[in-house]
Amino acid sequence: MGTGVCGRLALLRGKAGDYRPIMSIDKKVSIALRAAIILESAGGLLWAGATIERIAALERQAQEARPVGERLARVETQLEAMRAQLDRIESKVEHL
Repeated sequence: MGTGVCGRLALLRGKAGDYRPIMSIDKKVSIALRAAIILESAGGLLWAGATIERIAALERQAQEARPVGERLARVETQLEAMRAQLDRIESKVEHL
């Protein structure tokens, strides 16, 4: 027969004299493997979708909290100015 080395390694002679691949997989195993891959892929896609939704919710919360932080910074600045003004008033009252 004219098969090369690769051809001889890839084929195994069966009982009836026919050649079949050495690495053949039973059809039941093949179907089960395909089903498992499909289920794992679907689960991965569901997980990714849920993760994207959680990230979007966190981004919305961050957008809503941003104005509050800016307002808090303004209030702190005003409070510092009021403290400085109060210190000046107290020092003037002490000198009287």
